[in-house]
Amino acid sequence: MLALRSALGDVPENPTSATGRIYQRYIRRGFRRARHFISISGKTRDDLHRFGGISPVTSEIVYNGLNYPFAPLAFEDSERTLRNVGLTAPPAGLPARLKSRSVAIFPPSKLVSLR
Repeated sequence: MLALRSALGDVPENPTSATGRIYQRYIRRGFRRARHFISISGKTRDDLHRFGGISPVTSEIVYNGLNYPFAPLAFEDSERTLRNVGLTAPPAGLPARLKSRSVAIFPPSKLVSLR
């Protein structure tokens, strides 16, 4: 939806060329002709409704599936994982939430690792 919003001038820091705007116009025309939509998130669905100019009969959310054997991480492993991705100083209260194993990266998931 970023390309569509950019073409509409909603994201000035991401300018769209003239041909990009024409292409997005074709896409919006296709949106207006369709009546049934599937989005991967509530934000995508909301943006589609707002910027796509649509009147859907149905518009559902289907979240991407997780195909891997994910499992909760131990507290020490969680800290190490967060440091490895560049979080050197955890946000206030994060260690307590990690210890209680209630950190939600994607609700209602917990901080998980591929095993």
